Amino acid sequence: MNQATIRVAIAEDQRLFRECLVSILNATGHLQVVGEAANGKELLQRLATLQPLPDVALLDLTMPDMNGLETTQHLKRDFQGGAAPDLPRTHHARDRRDALPQRPYGGRPPQ
Repeated sequence: MNQATIRVAIAEDQRLFRECLVSILNATGHLQVVGEAANGKELLQRLATLQPLPDVALLDLTMPDMNGLETTQHLKRDFQGGAAPDLPRTHHARDRRDALPQRPYGGRPPQ
């Protein structure tokens, strides 16, 4: 079976982690990192000139200049039909919990 290659963009401010993630994803054989940046603002600038757009964007929640949640808002507004933001990635449990969608009754999922 021939799998289509999934094009990935990454925004992560920790350079070493970003480089490791790029290496791991590219090694899978069916994922290709086509854009990487140290923050959301930089990623949006790169995506403005990238064609075709990535299929998936992996975003850190806590980055300088523009965090993952702000970047997601810009991606949804400016790049419809392109990179679909994936769940933002973070090292901090509090950030992961806060990034989850609220339940209909307004509560967040348990920690």
